[in-house]
Amino acid sequence: KTKRYSLGMRQKLGIIQAVMNKPELLILDEPCVFLDPAGREELLKTVDSLARTSPGITILFITQRISDLLPMFSSGLLLSEGRIFARGNAEQLLTEEKLSRLFKIDLQLIDGKNGRKWSVCR
Repeated sequence: KTKRYSLGMRQKLGIIQAVMNKPELLILDEPCVFLDPAGREELLKTVDSLARTSPGITILFITQRISDLLPMFSSGLLLSEGRIFARGNAEQLLTEEKLSRLFKIDLQLIDGKNGRKWSVCR
């Protein structure tokens, strides 16, 4: 009988499997996209723990959800139509003005739990 895992657990196992090979670069492309809120938070805890305990790994974390961005990410890019819209650290990138221009909608940023930000439409 085959064990069935939730999508969140499969995502987590995939990350663990990739890290076992001691990569220099780990690319996570929308890893939380299909997860429910609990699964998403669990996966983000895993990524946060990995980043804090494995300084030799560069994590490229791709997301469209501002709330998925963890405070420990040191730098980033905002892309628009395949081009660099802005680059810098979180403080430089995660501003209401920049994100409103990027997404072409009036956004408000709310400080959330553990240093993360949430975006809402005004």
